[in-house]
Formats: sequence, C-alpha cells, structure tokens
Amino acid sequence: MVKSHFIKQKLSYLILALSLVAGLALARVSIEYRADTLTNVFKTQNFDSIFGYDLLKVGSSLNNMRAQANWKCVKATFRDSDFFNYGPGECKANFLNVKNKIFDQNNPSMQIEFIYEFSTSEKIALSSFVLVYLLLIVLMGKNSKKQAAEEEKLKLSLHMQQSLNELNQAIELKNQSRRIAHDIRSPLEALKMFTQDNEDKNIQDLIERIDGIAHSLLRPQEKEKMSMANPSKIALQIIEEKKGSHSKLEFEMINNLQTRVLVSMGEINLGRIISNLINNSIEASSQTKAPKIVLKMDELNNQCQITIQDNGSGMSEQTLDKIKSGKYTGKKSGNGIGLSSAIALVEQMKGKIDIESKLHMGTTIKLNLPIAFKEDNQTVVHLEDDKYIRLAWSKEAQRKGKDLRSFANYEDLKSKLNDIPKEAIFYVDQELGTDQLRGAEVIKQLSSLGFSNFFLSTGHDSLEYDTSLIAGLVSKSAPFSAAH
Repeated sequence: MVKSHFIKQKLSYLILALSLVAGLALARVSIEYRADTLTNVFKTQNFDSIFGYDLLKVGSSLNNMRAQANWKCVKATFRDSDFFNYGPGECKANFLNVKNKIFDQNNPSMQIEFIYEFSTSEKIALSSFVLVYLLLIVLMGKNSKKQAAEEEKLKLSLHMQQSLNELNQAIELKNQSRRIAHDIRSPLEALKMFTQDNEDKNIQDLIERIDGIAHSLLRPQEKEKMSMANPSKIALQIIEEKKGSHSKLEFEMINNLQTRVLVSMGEINLGRIISNLINNSIEASSQTKAPKIVLKMDELNNQCQITIQDNGSGMSEQTLDKIKSGKYTGKKSGNGIGLSSAIALVEQMKGKIDIESKLHMGTTIKLNLPIAFKEDNQTVVHLEDDKYIRLAWSKEAQRKGKDLRSFANYEDLKSKLNDIPKEAIFYVDQELGTDQLRGAEVIKQLSSLGFSNFFLSTGHDSLEYDTSLIAGLVSKSAPFSAAH
C-alpha cells in the first residue's frame, strides 16, 4: 500500500514537472517567433539602406523601431566600428530574451544585433505561471504526506491487530498446554504410587522427567533454575526410553567423551531438546526401509557436541530457512516451534545448533553447548562472598579430591593469580557485595590478564548480563557435587 502511494506520488510530480517544462518551452517558442518576425520586418523595410550601407538611415530606423519593438539591446557595426549602440554593455541572450542578427553573408561589413525580450506583462504572466506550479507541488507534497501518514497509521493498525491475534493464539495455546498438563498430573501421581516399589531406574527417571515437563507447563512463568546437566546421562536415558517405544528403529549411541562433563543448561530443558530432536528424526524416518538414528557425544573446543543423525526423509534448503526463522512446521498437529525454540534456547545459553539436511538422504543436527565442568585435574577457581556456599564447595571438592581455590573477594584472588594456571576454570558470583565489583566486571579484568575459561555463577534466572566473555551461566551449586 505504501509502495503504491509512493509510485502515485512520483507520477504526479513527474506530470507537474513536464507540464511546467512544456509551458516554459511554449513561452520560449513564442518569443523566438515574435523576435524573428520583427527582425524580418525591419530587414524588409530597410533592405536598401542596410545593404547600401547608408548608416544614417539605418541608425534613424533603428532608433524609431527600438521604442516600438521592445528591444532590450541593439548594436550596429560597420567595419568593426559601432555606429549605433543601445543597451547595457554587450548584447547577451538568456531564457527571457532572444538574440538575432542581420548581416550580408557576401560582404559582412555591416552587422546589426538585436536582443528582444518579454514585455513586462509577459514577464508577470510567466512568473505567475511558475509560482502557481510551485504552489501546486507544495500542496501536493503536503497532501501526499498526509495520505502517507494515514496509510502508515492504517498499516500500523493492521499490524497491531495481527499482533493481538497472535497474542490471543499464544494465550489460548498456553491455556491449552496448562489444561493438558493439569490432566496429566492426576494419572502421573497414580503411576508414581503404583511404581514406587519398582527397581527399574529407567521407569523412575522417565516419570520424573514427565513430572518436570508438566510442572513447567503449569507454571511457564517460572524459569528453570540456572544449573548444570550431565548430557551423557540424559542422552542415555532418552535413548533407552525411545528404544522401548520404537522397537523397529535402530538406535546407536557413541560416547567419545573421555570423562564426565557438565554443560551450562538445566536438566529439564536439555532433556526436552534432545528428546524433541530425536522425535523429529523418528518422524522423518517413518517411511525409511531400514531406519537408524545415531546419537554421538564429542568434546570440541571446550564444548560438548551432541550429534543426532538419521537416514530419514531430509529437508530442502527452503524448509531449513523457514525452521531457523521459526515460521515452519511440517506436522499436521502441534505448534511446530520445537526446533526453532530449541535453537533460541541453546543460543541464549551461548551454544549453537547446526543443521545439515538433504532431501531423501537424512538430517544431521549438531548441538554445541559450553562445558561448565569437566571431571579431570583442572584447577577450579571459585569467587563467592557467601561463606556457606564456599564451605559447601570446599567440602564437595575435598570429598572428590578436586583442586579448588576459593576466594571471598577479588582482592584476595588478585594476590594469588600468579599461582593459578592459565587453563583454570573460573566460577565467579555476579553479586559480590556492595563494596566489590560485579562478577561480569571481574571477568573482564581476569580476561585482560590472560585467563579465558569463565562461568558466571548466579542464583537468579535472569540472563541480563554482559556475557561476551563468559562461556555460560550456572547455578551456585558445586559442579562436582553428587547431584550431577
């Protein structure tokens, strides 16, 4: 609509401009015609005098004609000497006048130059003509701006209506999700009681995961607490769960992690992401003769890379672009935002999801998350002003035999930096008391000193921190505790 208005506006201006040029051109043709006519009249009436070189008669005729013909400038020369000269300086022509000459081509000893200009009334008429057109252009511009503002207002109104419709749909989807979650809780509680004596840990883990999902749907405003998750443990649980419900599919898990690692993401979110990605692979492999899904765990550049690969139907480049923009679903049911939501959540946690897919050949999804903790001999530096949290970390480190350097304030930490290896992993509390720097500022200073492996430890769910230098956000619980 705005583009159409823009084109109409340009066409209107073009028509006005062409009309103005045409009017000025017509005025110019008119003055040239009259100048030529008067010149020819003078030449005819004084032919004998001009070409007989009778300077007195020519001068007298010029003087008589000058007042009648509206000549601005007249100059007559004979053998390069002026014998009649009227007007300011040289006779120069411009748009408002016309310059003509009379001379004998065979013997150009005598030359007469005329400058004929518009009369005063013609000048007033021409000026009025130009001013009217300029006024029309100004009025059109104002009217055009008004129309553009109204169209922009209409466009904004339509956009707001669309946003309101999308909001209502989101609210309805949220309410529907909460109703479903509420309905799940009752049979889930019964299932817990019936299976409380069951020693199969997979069943208990599965019930806990379903309970966690239902809880997050019932209270979507409550974010999952910042914490760390063991991706190997979660992936193995999900693979075992899928094997039980999809016996015709071949599942393979390859764990290339040399030691236990924790990533900077809550267990519920990580479990839902991996489960949804595998569900997508299961759906894509429904028509494959020998379907196979491979889940592989690797460590790459201080990140845990979880690869999910299938030999299913695959996707086109156009479909991949729509998925990344969150505007596509190939499912007939559901809201279709699983994969795009996963991408947004992983990127929020400073991770990344890469997708490679070819039609009829399969899809490979690589989920990369920052490693928050690795169970090796790496030095752990903990900066925390709460003495009880420091005490809890110290006890866990002592029990696990970890090299933990614990500090209550940045000044104490700075005094010991020479004894800390550059590859150490730092867990820095964001709020270090009113008289100390904030955790993000401490990380900036440590980075300038050559350290590079940082996690911001916080008891809050907010992600509104300058996280350009940190690998991720974690909770205040020790990464080497038994809970992980």
